[in-house]
Amino acid sequence: MQENIKEQIIKYKTNILRARFNLLFMVILSVVNVMSVYFSHNAIMPFSSAISTYSTYFGVLISKEQGSEGIFMFIGLLIAAIILGALLLCYYKSKNNPLFFIIAMVIIIIDTIVLLAVFAINAFASTLLFVDLIIHIMTIFYLRSALKSHKQLGVIDTLSYESILSNVDEEPLEDDDNSSVNLEISTPVCKYIDEGDEPIVCGEYEELDVFVVIRNKNAELVINGYVCDAIELTHNDEYELCAIVNNIEFNFQYKRNYGGEAMYLYAENELIDSLIIDF
Repeated sequence: MQENIKEQIIKYKTNILRARFNLLFMVILSVVNVMSVYFSHNAIMPFSSAISTYSTYFGVLISKEQGSEGIFMFIGLLIAAIILGALLLCYYKSKNNPLFFIIAMVIIIIDTIVLLAVFAINAFASTLLFVDLIIHIMTIFYLRSALKSHKQLGVIDTLSYESILSNVDEEPLEDDDNSSVNLEISTPVCKYIDEGDEPIVCGEYEELDVFVVIRNKNAELVINGYVCDAIELTHNDEYELCAIVNNIEFNFQYKRNYGGEAMYLYAENELIDSLIIDF
């Protein structure tokens, strides 16, 4: 999937923000629910932690029935505080550390299992529990999407990102009347033989057609029909192709990690094409 790299970054950051907002919203409504259970024995908010709500409910109920001087109520409130405290910590820390999205996802999955058990005990007849269950599943999806976005942002090289942002709103370069399509190449080349290979990135700069193609286990930087640089592909996580044509420096960067692959094609440090592939 090929998209503008700036749009990709905005999408990833939006996914992260949405997941963090859901965590914070769940914590706030869970606190309201716990207080409601404690003071009136009635939960009112569906989008909340089932473990916190029901641990408080049963703690208060058992303490009042057995007259145990509030020990069970204390245990119930302690469990609720631990769960909500952990989710709140995940909200704060997940901005920069994807590990806390994993922790939050584990907590919500366990909470969803508890909610599903309560739903089953109610013979699947409660509309409110059904809505709450759907919201829990959506929250898990948002957390998973945010985790994936965190990984994908890690693929994007910081320097490349800064270069993208600095060039994205600039006016296009004006054509140079003195430029020539006759190639003046400062790097070894060979004629490119078109075998129908699909370019992975491509573009045009100063009347020069530029693309990168993968074939015969090689990555080749092709400019106006000439292979100006090539590299044999191994299992390297990153590599670079460079060439200078008509005193214009062309550069291709490849970067890979566990989140996916990122490829950038530059001319004179201006991004002319990119490709992001999610794993």
